[in-house]
Amino acid sequence: MFRRRNWTSFQMAFAVSGLSILGLVSIFDFAAYRVFQALGQRLLDHNLATVAQQVVTLLEEQGTLPDTVLLPPHYQIQVWARHSRQLLWAWPSELTRDPQPLDPLPWLADARLEGPTYRDVQRQGRMWRVLTWPVGPEDIGPGTPGLVIQVAAPLAVLEAILDYFLRWQIGLSSALVGLVMLGLYVMLKRVLAPLTYIAAMAREIVSADDLPRRMVPIRHNDEIASLVQSFNVTLARLERIFETQRRFLADVSHELRTPLTIIQTNAELMERLQAYDPEAVAAIKDTVNRLRRLVEDLLFLSRAESGRLPMRRTRVDLDDVVTDVLSQVSVLARKKNIRLVLEHLEPLIVTGDPDRLRQALLNLVNNALRYTPSGGEVRVGLRRSGDDALIWVADTGPGIPPEDLPYIFDRFYRADKARSRAEGDQQGFGLGLAIVRWIVRYHQGQVWVESELGRGTTFWIRLPLAEESLAALAEDEAGDDLDPGAEEAS
Repeated sequence: MFRRRNWTSFQMAFAVSGLSILGLVSIFDFAAYRVFQALGQRLLDHNLATVAQQVVTLLEEQGTLPDTVLLPPHYQIQVWARHSRQLLWAWPSELTRDPQPLDPLPWLADARLEGPTYRDVQRQGRMWRVLTWPVGPEDIGPGTPGLVIQVAAPLAVLEAILDYFLRWQIGLSSALVGLVMLGLYVMLKRVLAPLTYIAAMAREIVSADDLPRRMVPIRHNDEIASLVQSFNVTLARLERIFETQRRFLADVSHELRTPLTIIQTNAELMERLQAYDPEAVAAIKDTVNRLRRLVEDLLFLSRAESGRLPMRRTRVDLDDVVTDVLSQVSVLARKKNIRLVLEHLEPLIVTGDPDRLRQALLNLVNNALRYTPSGGEVRVGLRRSGDDALIWVADTGPGIPPEDLPYIFDRFYRADKARSRAEGDQQGFGLGLAIVRWIVRYHQGQVWVESELGRGTTFWIRLPLAEESLAALAEDEAGDDLDPGAEEAS
């Protein structure tokens, strides 16, 4: 049964290039042969015409047919009376013994013979090139009868030359194609060697599940090096994703084990005592709420990324969102003995979903409160920056290591595992900042973080202002400048 062959890139490129070169050389050889053949035939016709002209010149000068004439080897010539069709003269003289025209067709086709004609004729088992040239008084002088001159030359010489040319042409073309194919083979090997290396390395990495392994570019500063660099970046990101998921599964397993143990312990305690225990029920409820928040965060991101999350587009007063969030977390701030400060507040309007923007800011403030030690401070502000609204949330926590900053908004990522667990059951799952980034991007905004170890962390959100807010600000700038004072919420 016929099986389809799987061609490699090298084999395919070599085959296509080879066939293309062979086709081009064949076309060139055919054209060159035809041109050489046409030139040879034209040269032969010119020689025939020269011989005929020699006879005409002798007739014009002497008035009679010559006794002899200088002819190239194997040439034959006849002079016929045009009207009586009588052979008057021939060379070599043996032709007079059998007075047959060298080419009878012009006589049969048209008795008028008004111009020279060239034809290939077979005589005596050989091919001849025959010129039939009618001449009259206007050609050889007044009073002379009309004549027909026929000059014949064997085609064997031309055919031998063409055959010799063809053999040389085939030999040279074959050698040329061979050299070109050899050069092409070497060139393709060099060009495709990096791709072969990349493919082999990719297979090794996949088969060995060795994501930390990286490719080393064979050459630099070319497209292959860029491809290797992009592949290494992809490997690094895949490695980070798998590592993040692995760490997330480990963290979730740890976190689920503790709440499930709490639920089981309190349930068994009430079952053993056969009595209602308010503290046990409260612990179970708190644990269930924590698990519910995890499920809700995962569901939010899943719906958001699949485009199935309903979002509103309406007027949002950002100053109201900021004050609402601060009011919502003020009790938690007092409980943790953290000073909550509203540094700056301007009445700014954006277009979007107020609930989602409130959720994003609440995540940032809760994150700041989670990592700020007792006696610390969390500062929140809102001001205009050009055509945008700028929100910031700053804390006096331990800060984030510089190597973790590029990944802080990745799903499931937590910068410091030990620090993350420092807050016990208040610690999150590494989903809050991923949710913040998605919400801000949905509102055509930007979110970024600045942090210094031992000094604290500041999260920034930039959102485009609504047209009505820009118009109102333009009117305010035309009047007196507003200078709202800072207020504290504690």
